[in-house]
Amino acid sequence: MNDTIEVDNASAVGIAGARPQSVSVHVDIGMAAELGRPVSGLRPIDIGSTSRWIRQQEELGRKYVWVQIFENKGAIMGCSNPHPHCQIWASSFMPNEARIKDRCQKEYYEEHKRPLLVEYLEKELLKKERIVLENDGWAALVPFWATWPFETMVLPKNGQPQRLTDLDEGQKASLADIIRKLTSTYDNLFKCSFPYSMGFHGAPTGAGHRAGDSPHWLLHALYLPPLLRGATTKKFMVGYELLAQTQRDLTPEKAAAMLRDVVPKSKRYT
Repeated sequence: MNDTIEVDNASAVGIAGARPQSVSVHVDIGMAAELGRPVSGLRPIDIGSTSRWIRQQEELGRKYVWVQIFENKGAIMGCSNPHPHCQIWASSFMPNEARIKDRCQKEYYEEHKRPLLVEYLEKELLKKERIVLENDGWAALVPFWATWPFETMVLPKNGQPQRLTDLDEGQKASLADIIRKLTSTYDNLFKCSFPYSMGFHGAPTGAGHRAGDSPHWLLHALYLPPLLRGATTKKFMVGYELLAQTQRDLTPEKAAAMLRDVVPKSKRYT
């Protein structure tokens, strides 16, 4: 499905200076239709999703400033379609999360002359206490600022790609491998098909942007699962967390240790 939605913000809110028009495109991409199972059930070399994501970002990124690729898994995350699929929303503006990340990383880069997330990953790889798993190309960790109990971030270890379109064949294969292993780890934690929202954040796109033009950015994936203490117990964002500041129910170090304990050991990741 491919829908274009135009919103006239200025007339909607009646504020002078508001963007007169914001254009978004919504694309659904089916995953593993021929195999009938979600991404976590695929062998690394079978995951064509990464290539599809890259093709879509390259195509939509020629026109749109932000191309948000994401997947919602499970009814608890509002996924009404049980068939495995991901979605892409491409917009002519920078959404709030993207805009804040872009600004903060740029400020850090201007002061320290190195990308913030590159330095952060180096420190995490030294300590290891929040690392969940890694392969030759990527590392999955629980960031110290994580909001959700078992939230993870997947980062490239070479510190280079700014966008999905920057990945070479080796990086694509190792990304597919760590996604496969991480999602299997989630499933093992509470012995269930683990629900989550996931997506990629990378440098802005659109006219005028080109490869290598955003040295403050490092491509990364985020996994945001809602479960807290079991397959049927989710974390609720209520009260103080909605009105003031989110709180953690367990430390990032404890969450990482629990996930490490159930990382699949076999090559089949079962």
